[in-house]
Amino acid sequence: MNQEIEKQTVALGKPLRNHIIPSIITLGISAAIFVFSDTLIKGNDANVSIFFITYLIAVGHFCITRFGFSIDKSQRALSHEVFTVLLFLISAYALNREMSVFLESVDWQSALLVLTGAAMILACFFNVLPVAVNLSISFVLGISTVLFIYLACYVFPLYFISVPLLLVLGVSVHSFVPIMVLIVLWKIVSKMKAYNNVNFLFFIGGCSVSVLAVILFAFSWVKLNRDAKLAYNQHDTQYIQNYPSWVTLAQRLPDDWLTKRFLKTNLVYSEGEAMSFMPSFNSNFNEKRVHDPLVMIAQLFGKVEISSEDKIKVLETIHDARHQAQEQYWRGDRLSTSNILTNVRIYPAYRLAYTEKTLDIHYKSEDRWDDPQEALYTFYMPEGSVVSSLSLWVNGKEEKGYLTTKAKADSAYKTIVDKESRVLARDPSVVHWQEGNAVSVRVFPCTPATDRKVKVGFTTPLLLKDNALIYQSIYFKGVTPKDARETIQVKIEDYQGKDADFPFSFTAKPDDFFLYEGGFKPYWEIELEAIPLAKTQFSFQGKTYQLSPYQEKYEPANFKEIYLDLNSSWSKSEIEEIMEMGKNQKIYVWNEYKMLEINAQNLDLVYDEMKNWHFSLFPMYKIKKPENALIITQSEKPAPNLKDLKDSPFANALVAYLPNQAPIRLFCLSENLAPYQKTLKELRELQCDFGSMEDLKNVIEKKQFVQNQENANTIVIETAQVKIEETAGGTAQKSTAPDHLLRLFAYNNLMKKISANYFKESYITEQSISEAKTAYIVSPVSSLVVLETEADYKRFDIKKSENSLGNATMHSEGAVPEPEEWALIILCLGAMVYVFVMKKV
Repeated sequence: MNQEIEKQTVALGKPLRNHIIPSIITLGISAAIFVFSDTLIKGNDANVSIFFITYLIAVGHFCITRFGFSIDKSQRALSHEVFTVLLFLISAYALNREMSVFLESVDWQSALLVLTGAAMILACFFNVLPVAVNLSISFVLGISTVLFIYLACYVFPLYFISVPLLLVLGVSVHSFVPIMVLIVLWKIVSKMKAYNNVNFLFFIGGCSVSVLAVILFAFSWVKLNRDAKLAYNQHDTQYIQNYPSWVTLAQRLPDDWLTKRFLKTNLVYSEGEAMSFMPSFNSNFNEKRVHDPLVMIAQLFGKVEISSEDKIKVLETIHDARHQAQEQYWRGDRLSTSNILTNVRIYPAYRLAYTEKTLDIHYKSEDRWDDPQEALYTFYMPEGSVVSSLSLWVNGKEEKGYLTTKAKADSAYKTIVDKESRVLARDPSVVHWQEGNAVSVRVFPCTPATDRKVKVGFTTPLLLKDNALIYQSIYFKGVTPKDARETIQVKIEDYQGKDADFPFSFTAKPDDFFLYEGGFKPYWEIELEAIPLAKTQFSFQGKTYQLSPYQEKYEPANFKEIYLDLNSSWSKSEIEEIMEMGKNQKIYVWNEYKMLEINAQNLDLVYDEMKNWHFSLFPMYKIKKPENALIITQSEKPAPNLKDLKDSPFANALVAYLPNQAPIRLFCLSENLAPYQKTLKELRELQCDFGSMEDLKNVIEKKQFVQNQENANTIVIETAQVKIEETAGGTAQKSTAPDHLLRLFAYNNLMKKISANYFKESYITEQSISEAKTAYIVSPVSSLVVLETEADYKRFDIKKSENSLGNATMHSEGAVPEPEEWALIILCLGAMVYVFVMKKV
């Protein structure tokens, strides 16, 4: 029997190869056209053109192989039908780009479709392949069968209209492609079973594994849905006086890939609404929408009953999705960041740096009639940093940003982009401050006609660590820089220390310049030796700004009560260790009901309840005597921003409590504070110290805590270990200090003044706006905006700031002349010109 099969294989091998090779080439051409469609054909009708090309290839292959070959029918049934259905499958997905029956497939489904095609092609040669290969093919085909059964069921509603249209519009045949694939799969499996029964057992195994995976996913989905409902119920019965309902979800739901899909249902993952045949765009969550069969099936066992607003808040909190959650007025899915120029000027003697990032934004289309798109970026900066410049190229010319109130900048941008853009073309860009050392940058319109260019400047402190100064680069999320080229130019000013440690290949240039050219680098650091601080000052408007070293000083602290801010970052042994340290103090925890004194008897119960919480929101307003209290915290996972809690009972109580108290002492055992605590620290409502358990032991035993050295004229930048002091009066000494001293002072001083009024409109005062305009910095009260014409600025009552530093530049340094100094300079120049002219006469 085996010898007979072998003879048939040899006899039929040559004609089989002769017709399969052209089919493989045809399939490769069709697949290449589908994959590289953006490169091959441009314009609004590109998807239609790609579909008709792939459709004609599929129809042509069917006709030629059906009627144009004289080889044996059994061979044609096995091989020709395989290639025909694969060509129609490509054509169906090409049509899907124009008529969105499915949204774009998730990665695992795309990979499985490719694997299915490869397995079906290899199956054409099953009678000459090794047994192990055949068994693998059979297993893959089993998995694929379950997928195509799902696809056939999903498009079932289309069958009723597709059948009548078959004779009129042959295009409707694509509704039946999943059934066609299933028929061919069964023919392949039948032939392989006849060849070797074990093949069929592996096919059944593949089907079983797929079904089991679906069942497990659905079971996990149902459990997660039940846990979400339980969390909502707990919120309603226990903590309605404290937090928004979504906080409980973010605190309790697992932080895994399944929860991401669960929360992104209907934001990213389709619920089936794509059968409307229209492209989908969600302005509230900036992430590509996709179709996931597992999510679709799981929803049959339980719909997600969480509002879109709550889903977004939870995703922002525990899945770092704040960028995606920003409102976007126009799509941005066809944009890419094609080129990045990063200019860095490091001032080691002032422990600061100025960075400019110039981004070229490319529209991946050449059809000038395509709709404009909006570029949205979120830039992340080191702690204490501030944006100090913005430029947008309009009609080929660099236009610098105007500093104005956040409300005016937002109103101007939104009016032009959201309301007037279809009838009145204008070119705005805006930068807004965000919590968490971040800013958002928007650019509109981005069109196929030309690339857009935007430049953003950042003033940042250097990090002092172990006697080394570390420059931390600015990184961003937003318009993809996947294929971007980057040029990085670094200049180190007045540096006499050891050679700088660069993270990758920089080329040294004259005058302390260093150059890198190559692929995009998302994040990097430069390390330098810490050199003595410069003694020069910066002067502006009758005031001087000077650096001095910051060294921690300690003051007596009578801790009578210790409060533990517990969450999943804590271990039981750490709590026990602190209980031993504080055996002479009362130790409390907040268990969402009340302040509970912790002891050996209730420790296990308290820890078991809180060990799975991703984060905690400690109600500081519950502390009756903050002058005698110490809060101990640590945080390793994301948590809500302070702004997220606005108008909640928690936030209202905090706002009412903090203005009447001195900064609350907080000791952090982790490297970073929770986001809302970080903002409270920036607002100077927390007096923080960081360290190990041993450091904490010293604080408690010696009854001392780090002293607040800031006052009305002094700010401290802890990361750089410096103080910046403002004094009245100019300086007789010529200054070469950079104006960034004033910018950093103004930003930190402004945050100090906003303080507990952060949630109130009253924090936007003329004084705070004036201070921001003087230093030309983006802050909670101020934004930078570029509009196209002077008429636009007048229309929105945005005026150019007078007596200000203006946009920072790569050469921002030295004392800026006062108005009377400008007058003196003009008079001197006039006198010189007069003397020169008189001599000529």
